[in-house]
Amino acid sequence: RRIAHNLKKFVDRKKSGSSHLRDRLDTRIRRALCTGLFHKAAFVSPSGSYASLLSSLSFNHVPLLMHPTSVLFDRYPKCVVYTEAVETANKYMRNVTVVEAPWLVDVAPALYENKRKRALIELEEGHEKVSRRP
Repeated sequence: RRIAHNLKKFVDRKKSGSSHLRDRLDTRIRRALCTGLFHKAAFVSPSGSYASLLSSLSFNHVPLLMHPTSVLFDRYPKCVVYTEAVETANKYMRNVTVVEAPWLVDVAPALYENKRKRALIELEEGHEKVSRRP
């Protein structure tokens, strides 16, 4: 709660700055979230659902969907981190933030580089083909 309060004060102070400053702030916040939530990263698949690299290594892989209340619901960012997954008829990601895939390699190289780097590239290439959610 205290972190959220301090972050809000910081953002309010920066709002009066230039758009370049706001863009840099946005990137820094998203990178910080990526650092804390790297284990909950998900990548869009050609079908429009999301796959977590960590869950896709298990036998009971369940595709993730963007929660219908999310502002990102009808968008398909290549790579996201989320705070929780809610399971109803489907498994939905909540509290989702768009991140850059290379940030994950920087934050957790043991999880995301080498053989997984190829999967990241394949998922990013597959994203170009996504046009609609099924």
